[in-house]
Amino acid sequence: VAEPPQGPWNTPPRDALLLPITATGQAPIGTLVLGLNPLRNRDQDIAGFAELLTAQISAAVAVVDAHQA
Repeated sequence: VAEPPQGPWNTPPRDALLLPITATGQAPIGTLVLGLNPLRNRDQDIAGFAELLTAQISAAVAVVDAHQA
């Protein structure tokens, strides 16, 4: 397994957020994995961004599902 990108700080991520990807009214179809910056505290900004990103991906999946139906 390859080492994760370490960026300019040379400090690899140690924590991650795992968020389910779903289409409306369906069981989860995947998981969004976000590596967290080890030099920044986890806060509401990070949680809000992660939730917004997950909602956007889930909406895109729902559109694709609707076009395939």
